[in-house]
Amino acid sequence: DHQSVSSALREVLESSITDEEEAGVALRDRIMACASWKPLSNPMQMRLLQLTLIGSRLKYQGYGLSFQVMKAFQHTRNVGKYHGLVVWAGVDAVPWFRRQGFTEDQI
Repeated sequence: DHQSVSSALREVLESSITDEEEAGVALRDRIMACASWKPLSNPMQMRLLQLTLIGSRLKYQGYGLSFQVMKAFQHTRNVGKYHGLVVWAGVDAVPWFRRQGFTEDQI
């Protein structure tokens, strides 16, 4: 349930950084989850996007952050219109990408 995930995440965040530590925390230490992509050139002149990075910090895994990042990434208002989203994933990551709606079809 989304409410309990949000509550659990807030609890982790509140207990992980004290007020004294907050002033000295660098931007890179504030990132909990992220994704990166780039246009993928191809001979068919399709607008393909390649997901180059997605992940969350170990202490925040299990809260669905990467799922939420992927959901935002798949929405055209955030990345524009595209014909396909491509990812090269390790064998251990394939089940996660399948749950996000990816297939192993070649374009």
